[in-house]
Amino acid sequence: MKNTFKTILLSLLTILLLSQCKKNQITYNAYFYTTNPSAEVQLSLYIDDKYRGDLPCLYPKPTCDNDTLKQKALFLTLKSGKYKISAKDRQGNIKSSGTMKVSKNKMSSSGGMGGQEISSQSDCLIVGLFY
Repeated sequence: MKNTFKTILLSLLTILLLSQCKKNQITYNAYFYTTNPSAEVQLSLYIDDKYRGDLPCLYPKPTCDNDTLKQKALFLTLKSGKYKISAKDRQGNIKSSGTMKVSKNKMSSSGGMGGQEISSQSDCLIVGLFY
């Protein structure tokens, strides 16, 4: 009887802990772009090694407040978390890569090559990749 009670209590605590983690998850409206001229080299975005679309060249850089520029960016929805991001040319050569971490209280990017720039406002996330 005691073992059954312990098992039930442990199961309930696990469910409670997992449900608390979900509450902190935010879905972001993410806008991706590059500042490298697309006539030179067209870049494609990969997130966790999955193709997500071609990166438009935008200058000036889009901001969360500028709806006109945001609409030209590659739009995706992303939940808070850690992502491996990369921009590849048509031949599959990686031009920019890094890891992006996004959460309610913190954003960070660490790169392997090229550069990444992340900014946010509320549920809006702007991500630039360049080399």
